[in-house]
Amino acid sequence: MEKKDSLLMLKYMISEGFNPNNYERILELLQSAPLSLSKNLTEYNPYLLSNKVVYSELDEYGIDGAYGYLEDSEILVPKSIYNDNHFLYSPVKRLYPKHSYGAPTIDEFGTVIFLEDTLEAKTNEIYNAIKNSLNFKDLYFGFITEMYPQIDYGDQRLVYVFHQLMNQSDGYKLSYETISEENKKLYLIKKK
Repeated sequence: MEKKDSLLMLKYMISEGFNPNNYERILELLQSAPLSLSKNLTEYNPYLLSNKVVYSELDEYGIDGAYGYLEDSEILVPKSIYNDNHFLYSPVKRLYPKHSYGAPTIDEFGTVIFLEDTLEAKTNEIYNAIKNSLNFKDLYFGFITEMYPQIDYGDQRLVYVFHQLMNQSDGYKLSYETISEENKKLYLIKKK
């Protein structure tokens, strides 16, 4: 995925009803800082939670976040040497004293956003992230593919995962847009 893809997806999300002004905080999952939607939303207080987080990149883009994941609708920042080095030995003070590394609580966020960059062998991670986010008032999860003469296996698999989730959860829809000049297809799952 290219760095400009996150801006393409953000514009598409906005055209589909996403308004960052409607949320006090925005939680983003699964992405690295350079490819995140959060880097384009820094004035809206995003928090990037992912196993792709590199703390120097968060600092470079001015994004709050942590190396971690969402499980059972809880933000988990696992005890690790990597997290220890950042949270315990860094001069940066975090505002969240309730948890071991100071992660915010899930109640602080009005929406969850995702932009997935690679599809290989990630179906379970994507499925779990979406499943753990279904209780949010708003959820926007997208992925971008290159346009090919035919859809490749990875795209078919992820669209299948979306449909399975939507069959289990009422009130969600899958939409897509083709941007021919960029040779891209944008897919988005959101609440109806």
